[in-house]
Amino acid sequence: MRVPWEKLAENPSLSESLVTLLVMRLRERAQPVDGTGGDGGRDLFEYTDDGELVVYEAKSFTGRMTAVRLRQVERSLVSAARHQPDHWDLLVPIDATPAEQQWFDGLRAEFPFVRWWRGRSWLDEKVAAHPAGALRAAGSRGLRPGVHRRGALRPGQAPRAA
Repeated sequence: MRVPWEKLAENPSLSESLVTLLVMRLRERAQPVDGTGGDGGRDLFEYTDDGELVVYEAKSFTGRMTAVRLRQVERSLVSAARHQPDHWDLLVPIDATPAEQQWFDGLRAEFPFVRWWRGRSWLDEKVAAHPAGALRAAGSRGLRPGVHRRGALRPGQAPRAA
């Protein structure tokens, strides 16, 4: 399944909402952060069974990571560092080029908790594993006309059999 991230990126909050719902589906302890007034560099966070704090930063960017976008990610990372996370993951529907991956890996020199760049292929694969929930959730937020909020899955809710 190929998610229309470019179309979603026309409404960044829609794109980031889909990623948020996906992470909540995959990580039952993940908690979204209401970014009204700033999210402190975290769109979601969770405490693992081991008590580790994992911070997730979702970006709606598509295409390439421009200098402006790299600075935005760095600013989010600096804000996230204030929470002293054990791990920090970037969720963005862009598969990193070698140069982008090198930049990302270089962040660990200053921020050793930087863990994963989860790009488009990873996101598409995870959405494909949960298509009913992802499409219902996206539809309830305006991606597909005619799908209403009542069709959205809540975290932990299984899709209904067709």
